Amino acid sequence: ARANTLVHLLNSLLVIWLSYRLARYLPALPLRREWFALAVGATWASSPLLLSTSMMLIQRMTSLAALFGLGGLLAFVMGRELLAHRRRAGLLVMSAGLGLGTLLGALCKENGVLLPLLALAIEALLLRPADPVSRVAAPPAWWTVVFLLIPGALLLLFILNVAIGNSPVYP
Repeated sequence: ARANTLVHLLNSLLVIWLSYRLARYLPALPLRREWFALAVGATWASSPLLLSTSMMLIQRMTSLAALFGLGGLLAFVMGRELLAHRRRAGLLVMSAGLGLGTLLGALCKENGVLLPLLALAIEALLLRPADPVSRVAAPPAWWTVVFLLIPGALLLLFILNVAIGNSPVYP
């Protein structure tokens, strides 16, 4: 149970860090970024659903998948912010974050494959706002297609296939 609790605490710290980074793209935020991030992290840390996974040994896979997913999202956002000044480094951090986060998260639990869709949601909703002042440098179109759109489309096709009963995984 100690290892699970440690993973839960690491996840909570990653949520705080990710929330802090993303808060700068929320123009109507009524709180300072620090307080917003702490509130989101405290909500995550004290959620009964998430907290209960640290109490059961079998749920370590869930916590580890979240750890790799949150780490991948954080690397994605940090890489996006690097693009403006160090384009190659930004692309490398984004690619490694999504690639490793998805792979390691999926090896822990199947929902780890959702990472590219979560990154796509962050990209579409926060990092490409209508306000050009808060815009960060956009990744090249090929990168968006290869790392976000193709994995997202494949995942959605798989989900639709399962939903209509043509699943090779669940007969």
